[in-house]
Amino acid sequence: MTQLLFCCTTVPRVRLSVLALTLAMLASCSSSHSDVECDSNDACSNGFLCLDRACVLACTSHEECGVGSFCIDGVCRTTECDVAEDCALPGTCQRRSGSDCINHRCIYGVASDGDECDDTDPCTEDDHCLSGDCHGTLVICNAPPTSTCTDSNTTYVTYPSVGNCDVATGECSYPPVSIPCTNCESVCLGACAGIVCPDQNGGCLSSGTCDPLTTNCEYTDRDNGYPCDLSGAPAGSHGGVCQIGVCVTASFAWETSAWGACSSTCGSGTQSRTVICKRTTDNSLTSDSDCPQPKPATTQACEEMSGCAYSFSAGSWGSCSNTCGDGTQSRTVVCKRTSDNATVADSNCSGSKPATLQSCTDNSGCLYSWTTGNWGTCSNTCGDGNQTRTVTCKRMSDGTVVSDSYCSAAKPTTVQICNDDSGCAAVWDTHVWSSCSNTCGTGVRTRTVLCMIMQTSTVMPDSACAGPKPATSEACTGVACAPTCTVSASPQTNQWVRFTLASQYTSTCESKVDNGAWGDITATWGCNVNNVQDAGQWPAGPHVVYIRVTGTYGIGTCQTPTFTVLPQPLCTLFVTAIGSGLVQVTMSSSDESSCNWSDNGVAQGSIPWGCDFESQQAGPFSLGTHTIEAQVAGNGGNSTCSATLSVY
Repeated sequence: MTQLLFCCTTVPRVRLSVLALTLAMLASCSSSHSDVECDSNDACSNGFLCLDRACVLACTSHEECGVGSFCIDGVCRTTECDVAEDCALPGTCQRRSGSDCINHRCIYGVASDGDECDDTDPCTEDDHCLSGDCHGTLVICNAPPTSTCTDSNTTYVTYPSVGNCDVATGECSYPPVSIPCTNCESVCLGACAGIVCPDQNGGCLSSGTCDPLTTNCEYTDRDNGYPCDLSGAPAGSHGGVCQIGVCVTASFAWETSAWGACSSTCGSGTQSRTVICKRTTDNSLTSDSDCPQPKPATTQACEEMSGCAYSFSAGSWGSCSNTCGDGTQSRTVVCKRTSDNATVADSNCSGSKPATLQSCTDNSGCLYSWTTGNWGTCSNTCGDGNQTRTVTCKRMSDGTVVSDSYCSAAKPTTVQICNDDSGCAAVWDTHVWSSCSNTCGTGVRTRTVLCMIMQTSTVMPDSACAGPKPATSEACTGVACAPTCTVSASPQTNQWVRFTLASQYTSTCESKVDNGAWGDITATWGCNVNNVQDAGQWPAGPHVVYIRVTGTYGIGTCQTPTFTVLPQPLCTLFVTAIGSGLVQVTMSSSDESSCNWSDNGVAQGSIPWGCDFESQQAGPFSLGTHTIEAQVAGNGGNSTCSATLSVY
């Protein structure tokens, strides 16, 4: 029959009272212990539980616990439960619901119709029926991975029909079995297809795999004494033990003594007990191999603190509360256990606790600055001398004078040059006369007159000087006034130019254009004109106008900036009558940007052929005399050209 595998798991929700009772009653899941000290299951590796502050390997099935014991949430117990809550707690590999604890066994309520349960009529959809009682659904590892071929089709890899439930994850695992097989895919995969190898003899023959060469199931014998199910008994009843692959009625049992004293009186240690195998019929001692395996643990981890020594441990003093002056500083003082340096309550230490607070002085954060005294008297009472003062470095918080090295800024000077004129006589100091206020005729000139102590160049009030103060101003005559002028030019359309001329101190004025000859313009324009237009057309191109003015005190000149006269647009028009009211037109032009025409004074708009063309036909015109006129315009102005003809 198929073996049902129960896995145990780490269960942080198991009550401490249950664990304490369990430790007194358990037959251990395994003799394997970890040296890791723990406070909770989280401190242990996967597959271990924290029991009595030591990590102990958890059991994974009832079989590991022996006859009459149960693997409950990773712990082997002689009772399945103590209270109903023990049955309701779910494990990683077993799901339970609706249970009650009766006579230390988890009993589930019967079906709602009052009938006893069986596998086809469970109490709930999550229950499993064993011996007429409803139990939680078990994770049955009976779905191994599909067999495969590897190593270039020369190795057959298969898996046992029944696997193991992983305690850490609640998932099934199946150890692979590799068998050499030539032409694996065509021979081995086909030979074992559909063949299942469930455990036999109540679980004494396990881990069955199909041998592809014989198509027989190959099994592994359980160790003698391994718990098994007797023939016809429900799965998991463990009423027998394995002997040479056969499940026989159990007749031996383990007897355990109480745990001895802990090997350490301060901290973690070990404690031991006696575990012997006895024949149950006469209680006689027999070989360990006769009893269900594995053998209960003979040692376990323990912790004892009654012999520990303790002492106060003081930390370093902290920073002073004031970085400039007096303050306080603190430190940590704790009671520690000498064996492992663990911090414990102060009540464990004897004697007075060292101080945690004391006075301190710290000037590392003080600010300093220079303080200067008043300057002393000058060493000379008439002229340059020296005077001194005191400069000290002081702490700003209390004004204490300290060494100059405490002040970081440059030290102010203690000596300076001084000037004292208290012992000197003042005299008049006259400066040079200024220029005449009028450069052309009579004016005034001035000078500075100061009462000064000459040795120190100190200006004194006029009353300090003896005698009358010298004059500070007088009349003067300026030099001759030279004639001056300014001229500007503004080009107009159709090659005309306008001028503006201004001058002073002049009697006559002349002009010339570019490199031409001088000509007198006194009579025609005069020497001061505003926006006057020249009387003739100027040649197109750049020009400069020069002006020369003559006066009583000399000659002056001025000129315009270079200015450009733009060319006036010009045109020529030829019109010939060719009959039937039609005419032939030819036109040439220059410097134009647009051209229009008219007939007998009536505007005709822009000329359709542009401003330069030959022999273009126009019309029809009315018979008779016509005057055709063209108007051209450009940046330099505008002009017209015309032709008169008789149209026939």
